[in-house]
Amino acid sequence: MCGLSVSLVSLIISVIYGIELLNFWLMCAMLFFNFKCCYVIVLCKQMSERPIFMILLSIIVSSLYFFFLYKVFNEKKKSVLLSTVFLNATISLGFYLMFIGDLSFSQWGKIFLVPDIKMLMISLITGFFFFSSLFIFCYFKDKNLVYHRQKNITVEKRTQVSRIIMKTVSLLFVFAGFLFFFSCRWVIDYFGEVDIEQVLFTLTQSVTESGTQQIESFVFNPLLTSLIISFSIWLCLNFFIEFTFPFTEKLKIEKFGFWKYLSLSLSALLLIVNLYSGLSFFGIDDVKAALFVQGKIYESFYVPGEDVPIELPENKRNLIYIFAESMETTYVSKELGGAMDENLLPNLSALAQENISFSNTNLLGGALSAPGTGFTVAAMTAQTSGTPMRASAEKNQSWSAGGDLGNAYGQEVNDFLPGVYSLGEILDEHGYQQELLIGSSASFGGRDKYFQQHGNYTISDYQTALDEGWIPEGYKIWWGYEDEKLFQFAKSRLDELSSSGEPFNFTLLTADTHFEDGLMTENTPVVFDDQYSNVIHWSDQMIYDFVEYVKTQPYYENTTIIICGDHLSMDQDFFENISKDYDRTVFNVIINSPVSPQKTNHRLFSTMDFFPTTLAALGANIEGERLGLGTNLFSEKETLMEELGYETFYQELQKKSEYYTNVILNGHSPETFSSSE
Repeated sequence: MCGLSVSLVSLIISVIYGIELLNFWLMCAMLFFNFKCCYVIVLCKQMSERPIFMILLSIIVSSLYFFFLYKVFNEKKKSVLLSTVFLNATISLGFYLMFIGDLSFSQWGKIFLVPDIKMLMISLITGFFFFSSLFIFCYFKDKNLVYHRQKNITVEKRTQVSRIIMKTVSLLFVFAGFLFFFSCRWVIDYFGEVDIEQVLFTLTQSVTESGTQQIESFVFNPLLTSLIISFSIWLCLNFFIEFTFPFTEKLKIEKFGFWKYLSLSLSALLLIVNLYSGLSFFGIDDVKAALFVQGKIYESFYVPGEDVPIELPENKRNLIYIFAESMETTYVSKELGGAMDENLLPNLSALAQENISFSNTNLLGGALSAPGTGFTVAAMTAQTSGTPMRASAEKNQSWSAGGDLGNAYGQEVNDFLPGVYSLGEILDEHGYQQELLIGSSASFGGRDKYFQQHGNYTISDYQTALDEGWIPEGYKIWWGYEDEKLFQFAKSRLDELSSSGEPFNFTLLTADTHFEDGLMTENTPVVFDDQYSNVIHWSDQMIYDFVEYVKTQPYYENTTIIICGDHLSMDQDFFENISKDYDRTVFNVIINSPVSPQKTNHRLFSTMDFFPTTLAALGANIEGERLGLGTNLFSEKETLMEELGYETFYQELQKKSEYYTNVILNGHSPETFSSSE
């Protein structure tokens, strides 16, 4: 693509500066061969380590190039030979630079969204020398091809309005297509393997509380790249608006009106191709399932919490629930079940071994990923309600009222997932004090609305810290304030909550281990070579120190502590060397539970299973052992993932659901929904 863009830009420059290489067929041939050459180079990347293959491929491409010039121009002069030799040398040099040479411009690859800088370099080199070789050919064959406008190209006079409309629509088509494609590519490169639901949800949210790093990355990567490439291609396509091309005299057609609209046609084609290519990053089948295929997992298995008898012990236990940002078992050493050569979580892994930790293997493991649980607000919702977050934007016309889902994620005060019955609501009904402490803005993603509407939590976030004078005015680090302060504030809040004598549910969310590379403060020990490892290691220490502090407090004896990663990390660079066969899982440990599980190892489960499991860890009895789509892991009952199988469970969650749309998202009763079907 880069090489193609270079060729287009070269043509535009040549026209602007008077070197009018306007032979239509020559231009098309150059673009075609440039594109095919770059495609072949990328396609054969894995095989190109063999020098003999490199030589053969360059000979084949050069031979095709020679044959083309010979057949089209019927020439066998030194111009053909010279340009072919020039091209052959270029390809050989490009292969050397791409696959053997040691180029170190690593940041270029990030700027131009290419897999590695060598691909970018070979595209640029090939594009430049293809243009140069053809220019050499034209110069030696017939200088008129270079210096004079061709007779078969005529300027067509059109109305100013028509030209403006065609140019504008053409530009919008090209830009929209490339922006969509590069944005999808950026999402995968920046966030990792995310599902389409996460993308749709993010698009519906305000970006005012997003990290500046993410916004800058988007502006300087997909947006800037799309602008450059789109404008270059649009200038070339505009050529077809300014000029018309009559066919040869043999066809006896002086003018052919199709060329008038070729720019729009090609722009529309580019738009369609880019839309399809962009969606393919998320899997066409997955996108189709999320938008068009109806599933039945909610109708068949979803258990509304308000319908289930739940009995808590008379002496109600306190709950401290720590959502550890991007905390996964991958960070522990290989011998313990992780994927690291050195253990980044020495303290948390020790806690997991000494207490209760559910695993998908016989070593340390955790929860497998599931659609609608892979970003923070979705993870918090899943773990406290057994419900994933879908970004459905449909409107069921069969409902006379309440069908509009535009405000279903908290744009209005009373309806953030109104059909959900969560942990917060259950504990609120049993007289618990509830507080959410986070070091960022709680409004991001609607987290404040979820916890306020589902459990009447007191929200203590970054703005609270400013208002209460916990931090100086104007103080902001990372997403708000660092985790070192978070745990200091948590100790003070716990002292106040415990002093009332009433049971409490205290939830906190860390942030320092958020991608990319995490937040490294002056107190972070430098133990490893890379920043993210040091940040993870320091987070492990801070969480452990906080747990040890709680153990010294008088309320600990009647308190259950749960530490669970919110979701898998999205820091893609950090996992480049992880084996593709390794299953990354969300870390979990339950400390000081009054009950013991039947089985902890070789379990297939998602973070949604922590909704009923958390209640069980407080000593609650749950009739049927299921709430939402979650299953009590302390019980002998199979999780839905175990019952259906991981693939089926995952695929069913990706599908549309009328039940989710109307009952969970719109708040209609299941009975009313069932009777309307």
